[in-house]
Amino acid sequence: MVALAYTDLEGRFVEANQKLCELLGYTVDELRTLTTSRLTHPDERDQQELLNRELLSGTHNSFSSETRYFRKDGALLWIRRTVTLLDSSSHGESSLVQVFEYVAERRELEERFRATFDHASVGIMHSSLDRQILAVNRKFCEMVGYTAEELQLGSVRRVHHPDDSDADQNFEKRLVAGEIDSFAFEKRYIRKDGSIFWANRTVSLARDEVGRPKYFIRVIEDISARKEAEKKLIHLAHHDALTNLPNRTLIREHLAAALGRSARHDRRLAVLFVDLDGFKLANDTHGHEAGDTLLKVVAHRLLTQMRQGDMVGRLAGDEFVLICEDLDDPGTISQLAQRINDTLREAVAFRDAQLVVTASIGIALGHGSTHSVDGLLVSADMAMYEIKSKGGDGWQFFCEDLQAQAQQRIAITNGLRLAIERNELYPRFQPIVAAQSGQIVGAELLLRWRSPEGEVSPAVFIPIAEMTRSILPIGRWVFREGCRAQVAWRRRWGDQAPYVSVNVSARQLSEETLVADFAAILKATGADPDSMHLEVTETALMADVAAGTRVLTDLSRLGLHIAIDDFGTGYSSLAQLTRLPVGVLKIDPTFVAGIEEHPEGRTVVRAIIGLGQSLGLRLVAEGVETAPQLLELQACGCDFIQGYYFHRPLEELSFISVVDSELAGRTPGRATRRSSFCTVVPPAL
Repeated sequence: MVALAYTDLEGRFVEANQKLCELLGYTVDELRTLTTSRLTHPDERDQQELLNRELLSGTHNSFSSETRYFRKDGALLWIRRTVTLLDSSSHGESSLVQVFEYVAERRELEERFRATFDHASVGIMHSSLDRQILAVNRKFCEMVGYTAEELQLGSVRRVHHPDDSDADQNFEKRLVAGEIDSFAFEKRYIRKDGSIFWANRTVSLARDEVGRPKYFIRVIEDISARKEAEKKLIHLAHHDALTNLPNRTLIREHLAAALGRSARHDRRLAVLFVDLDGFKLANDTHGHEAGDTLLKVVAHRLLTQMRQGDMVGRLAGDEFVLICEDLDDPGTISQLAQRINDTLREAVAFRDAQLVVTASIGIALGHGSTHSVDGLLVSADMAMYEIKSKGGDGWQFFCEDLQAQAQQRIAITNGLRLAIERNELYPRFQPIVAAQSGQIVGAELLLRWRSPEGEVSPAVFIPIAEMTRSILPIGRWVFREGCRAQVAWRRRWGDQAPYVSVNVSARQLSEETLVADFAAILKATGADPDSMHLEVTETALMADVAAGTRVLTDLSRLGLHIAIDDFGTGYSSLAQLTRLPVGVLKIDPTFVAGIEEHPEGRTVVRAIIGLGQSLGLRLVAEGVETAPQLLELQACGCDFIQGYYFHRPLEELSFISVVDSELAGRTPGRATRRSSFCTVVPPAL
């Protein structure tokens, strides 16, 4: 039942049904004293009177409008009023039929919708089926910087990024066809000022009551902050946190892409593998902060040497990789490598210190049709290893010979890991004799390796053991063997037993557990540390004098004797020697060779012997192979001799036999040459 009333042409109620009386709260008699204008909200009276005048003027026969009316109790009601003019022929005199429909619930829903639309935290756009903007909410206007008036009746293309503008048209067609209910994806929008932002956009379709498409509803959420966070995470995942250079992952991705471009455009490229020489020393000496400073400066210097478009990345630790594309002349790469060597030699200031490193650079040239990512990186690494094995501070191109050498290094590296447990290592002992008597006073333990493929030269496997840290377990094995031999010899010969001299590498000196390991071995074997000598090369010691001094001092406190091997090759100073707990200097064989023929060599040897004697040190000359060499060394006052002139390295049983013969008075080998020597008791070293 609808609310119905008859009014005169001025809007005065004549009749009203019960439904209207209930709606407005008046009786029929009370309504007859009122007009519709009096019950209308003041803000809407003028509009209603205008509609009434147009009706009476014949402009139209009826009209409908939604208007707020006052109830008798003062409450406001939203009412849809439909007014129709009845002429006098049908009702005696002209009057108005007015139907009142309470629309508060619908108006409330519409107001909620409008509030949701206007105040939503996401942008909302209604667009026509031909992509014209019909309505936008406040949030979307804030996103793009336009007013609603500027956007309405314009195309959605106005705010879409041109690269994304047509991406969703196929989905819109599927929406209209009813194949899908909605679709969503991320796209870029353009603000009024030209800036770009990313948004997550969901599109659905509004239909009328019979299912016909009306307009698209686009919900737009600004995801710029999330995109920026994702960008940062991606950057962190692909870049080194310290130097901000590409990391291993991005290096490989970039190299793979570069190889693809190389194959398409038939252009060569180069990979440079840069490994810093001396970084560990600087880092250990001055601390990690110094090391970080050094790495950042190196990264900057590398970047300054590169062409636009080339890449510098940090692979790991102190290793960097450079990728250069579109090479016309490989000679430009050697020039680049030389510039890098030159710039990295420059000292880096850190507080009161000057940090100095150099670079070993391996270079591999490649082409996308013949090379792979792993192949190029491995080849550059091999070339780097080659130049580093020659002392570093230089560059080297990869060649097939290096491939063979690398395969040999890999085989040796793998073999060394198993050599101890397979009992493939064994010692040789080269006697050290008193210079004047020729009597054996000690022996240097020399390591040998008999692999399943045969004997491997120490000159080959020792450097590889140093590089791969295999030298650490091997070094402990060697010291244990030396202690075992010393215990056996002391048991056999008592106080007349020769001492045992064992080599200690630079890598071992940097191992924190070295002193504790040697102390444990001495205790376990029962060896006498006073009869054990440790030989450290002068070059290894000079790499970090302060750290080396600390370690050697701790070792000497165990009762072990310290000898500097290959003396004369490491440029140690007199001041440094006086601070070291050293008792023996071993003269490098290069100074002994030709001493009898070359006055300059004789002068150097005499200077070394004089220096050692002035410091109260004993001197051992290595590499003595001839009688004239021996005579010169005797004349210079050298204490002890080691070399083929007296003894080659011996198996332990052979060594024992020689010492037994000497102690029994039988002097084998060169007895006639020693017969004129004065017999001296070997001094304790």
